[in-house]
Amino acid sequence: MTIIVNAPTSEQVSAKLDENGGESTILAQVERAPFKAQILRYDGHDGEEFFTDLPRIEIDCSDQDGGEMFVDLTILPDYVETFAEVVNEIVSDYRAIASRCKLLARNESEIRTSADYRESL
Repeated sequence: MTIIVNAPTSEQVSAKLDENGGESTILAQVERAPFKAQILRYDGHDGEEFFTDLPRIEIDCSDQDGGEMFVDLTILPDYVETFAEVVNEIVSDYRAIASRCKLLARNESEIRTSADYRESL
């Protein structure tokens, strides 16, 4: 992960905000086509005082082929660990299913080859 060490602090961002303004700051970013994941912090002014939200994770997946229909995925701070568990589990399941599909396709190919061989005799 690339942590952005020179990202402005909340104090620096708050100093330049207008009343009722707000700004997201990128704290870290990882890009592996077609995905871009960022950790963002939102600093704002609600008209009376400045505030800072806990950092959140956003994953942009719109660069996938056909990605125009996809939207960003946002993971709020309270759910980061649960999200990580879900991603790890579903990726593991996907790999298991994909490997079985490849095995089935290979077996089907071998069956066809054997059938073709028998027919040629």
